[in-house]
Amino acid sequence: MAEKHPRWADPICWWHDRWIHMASPRIEPSIALLRRLRDKRIPVFALTNFGTHSFAYAETQYDFFTEFDRHYISGELG
Repeated sequence: MAEKHPRWADPICWWHDRWIHMASPRIEPSIALLRRLRDKRIPVFALTNFGTHSFAYAETQYDFFTEFDRHYISGELG
């Protein structure tokens, strides 16, 4: 994309390389709710517009991403 739009190459590369920093901060009350629901054996699902590789990377950066019972990732759903 950056090669096709050299005028915007820097912002495009910044977005690509640093998007994980924009997915912060952690929203602690939401994480607490996720864990309370799981403690009660209520299934919890992740619905995201992340790409497949982006979500896999996010799981390595934020521990709670691995705690969902199922993921619905737009990059995988087509």
